Amino acid sequence: MSLLMPITMDCKLLLALFLIGSAKVSAAVYTTNIGSKFYAEPNGESINIGAELIETPPLEKKDDWCFFKFRDGRGAAINPPAVCTLCSNLNKFIGN
Repeated sequence: MSLLMPITMDCKLLLALFLIGSAKVSAAVYTTNIGSKFYAEPNGESINIGAELIETPPLEKKDDWCFFKFRDGRGAAINPPAVCTLCSNLNKFIGN
């Protein structure tokens, strides 16, 4: 029985790595339209951030509004890490 334990742990580790890798592949990055506005919530207070990249799919979608993760030009998360904007503000596909 002790011989099966390392094999089982290896299988679990491989499965976890596969699932993590699969999740990263499904994300895509887009630039935002010039003049896009960002908000704390739909139709809420405007936030002045220098967001350059939007990570898709959105964390949440409500009507025409999407709650996106934002990235700077190097791909690092910005503060705040996610804000609302119109879903139509996606501009140019950058990559996964």
